[in-house]
Amino acid sequence: MTNININLSNVNDMINGDMETSHKRITMWMQYSASHWPVAENLNLAVERMSCELNALSFEYHHETVYGNSTFDEESVTYYMKESEKCDLGVKICQKYIYNVLDLDEFCTLMVLADLKRFLENISHFLPEDIVNKFQLNDPPSYEDAGDTGEELEVEVTENA
Repeated sequence: MTNININLSNVNDMINGDMETSHKRITMWMQYSASHWPVAENLNLAVERMSCELNALSFEYHHETVYGNSTFDEESVTYYMKESEKCDLGVKICQKYIYNVLDLDEFCTLMVLADLKRFLENISHFLPEDIVNKFQLNDPPSYEDAGDTGEELEVEVTENA
């Protein structure tokens, strides 16, 4: 007779979808992948690099939906599919800018409407000042953007005697 030991916490993590672990995997793969993208020396190269990043993220989100630990959790699957579709849209917007179908203002407007403003903030030092001001790309992230309510927590520290 063979004994099979099952670590219930690992099974629970798989069922509930361990997003933090999958995010770490995505980050590690992205660091390797980024070494092969164009170096952002000007605006056009920065947009090409952004397109590569969005394409890689889209692939990773889709891969996580199909093969990741979160496939048992409908909420996680929905989240990853939505993010994948958003990144796919961002790639298309970047390509239209690269091929001069969109001007810079249209490109930035579409990126913001697609909820990809954080990618514009990464290349804001290549953008003209009027575009940066128009889309408020230098503003620090708000608590709502970070998913935080902004409420301060009171913590009481006590010493053990």
